[in-house]
Amino acid sequence: MFCVGHGDGYIAFAKQADILTVRLCLDASSHHIVIGFKIAQQLGWLSPDNALVIDLRRFIGSVDWACVRELRELAPWIDQPNSHTGCAYLLEVGDMRRYLINVVSALYPAVCHRSFTEEAAALDWLADLAVAGDRRPCLRRA
Repeated sequence: MFCVGHGDGYIAFAKQADILTVRLCLDASSHHIVIGFKIAQQLGWLSPDNALVIDLRRFIGSVDWACVRELRELAPWIDQPNSHTGCAYLLEVGDMRRYLINVVSALYPAVCHRSFTEEAAALDWLADLAVAGDRRPCLRRA
């Protein structure tokens, strides 16, 4: 596990088995987000074999679309049509950012995206996705 940032905004990374969990907290800066993902890449944590959980429940910052596009360069396999990488987003109930996931899905079309309010449900979905080995589970929405 490691964190990048400081008390008023940071990003934390933890890897367990084939799941990489990323927690954005408070006003995490785009700069810290990119640095964190670059460190995760150097550690070998960004891989087509690893699913991703992005926890936005404590994030109060804004979305930097240039940052979102820059992160794409760190994972070139996501454009491969046979990619079955899953990305689960954790949001609070009623969080309007769930609509942003549709935009992110368009930027990363080979990745299966879905939002959840409970971490256990997100982990179950990622496990189902790994077993299914195809994109059908991507069609379900929380």
